[in-house]
Formats: sequence, C-alpha cells, structure tokens
Amino acid sequence: MLLDVLLKIRDEQDPSLVIKFGCRRGRCGACAAVVNGVSLLPCCTPINKDITGVSTVKGLLPPIVPVAPKDCY
Repeated sequence: MLLDVLLKIRDEQDPSLVIKFGCRRGRCGACAAVVNGVSLLPCCTPINKDITGVSTVKGLLPPIVPVAPKDCY
C-alpha cells in the first residue's frame, strides 16, 4: 500500500517526512492525503500503474473528503 511506501521513505531516506495514520484499514481517515491532486487514503491505495509518477503528496485539508475503495473494508 502507498502508506507502507511513505513510511519506508520516512524511515530509510527522509526522517523529516511527517505522516499521520491510525487504523491502517481505511476507517478512520487519519492518513487522508492528496496525491498528484487526487484525494485518497494511502492505507488503502495499492501501488500499481495508477500510482506511478507520484510528484506531490500533501496532507488533506477540509472540505475534501476521500472515498475509501470498497476492497479496503
């Protein structure tokens, strides 16, 4: 999942990277972020062809509400 990759980057390459997360199952929304202009939940976002070329990751600010994929529950 994208959250795992972000945590690995924080742990191994950039300790200044700040990541919020909670349940890691897509229920709490604590990890909500905007990736390349799209709001999503990194804990439920698989790394695949849809997430190639990530250039920006920003914390989610209201009023944007991410929608968890159905396979996340």
